[in-house]
Amino acid sequence: MNPSPVFVGEVAFAELASVICELKSRGEQVLLVTVESCVALHKPLIEKYFPEVPNYISPSGEAAKTLEAYKALSSALALLPMGRGGAIIAMGGGSLLDMAGFAAATYARGINFYSIPTTLLAMADAAIG
Repeated sequence: MNPSPVFVGEVAFAELASVICELKSRGEQVLLVTVESCVALHKPLIEKYFPEVPNYISPSGEAAKTLEAYKALSSALALLPMGRGGAIIAMGGGSLLDMAGFAAATYARGINFYSIPTTLLAMADAAIG
């Protein structure tokens, strides 16, 4: 198993921005999956590091882990259109990271997935565990 790097703080956004630039240079799509509260709290960082990345606003909490939420996100990926080399960046709590990670793992037999956990439980459970 290959270890995955873990970045903390604003450096995480900078590292991810360089990954996005690399993907975009190859013509790949990237989608930021988040919730309204994260957009409100982290708007300056999103605008600074992900200015041209489309946002998908998901339901928050356990409402994110429904078949309807999965279908809606999968439809958004198909409309981009997201190819196998594309990526989901998930920013939020554990439920959002769980749903976005599942969507990334199942869409087109798996696409790249990057998580920005915003709660302690998401950091320990959904993002790394």
